[in-house]
Amino acid sequence: MMIFVIIDKKKEGNEVIVNVKDTGEGISDKILSKLFTKFATSDPTTGTGLGLYICKNIIEAHGGRIWAKNNSDENGAIFSFTLPIAKVK
Repeated sequence: MMIFVIIDKKKEGNEVIVNVKDTGEGISDKILSKLFTKFATSDPTTGTGLGLYICKNIIEAHGGRIWAKNNSDENGAIFSFTLPIAKVK
């Protein structure tokens, strides 16, 4: 599996967007809609379902957003998040 990280400054607004794309299996449709909720996991033997929930809370606490989707043209998924760019005085 390969992982790609792409970071861009959005043209409108003062945000940076980070995309993490992989070539794995993708996200199961049965969990995709609840991916960032507490204890959401497709297999409880491999995790607690708290990691993405914690990521969501940290990103939102800093004024950002997070989402995920399956790649439309190949295997894998894309996890994306935004964060505001801090102003330096």
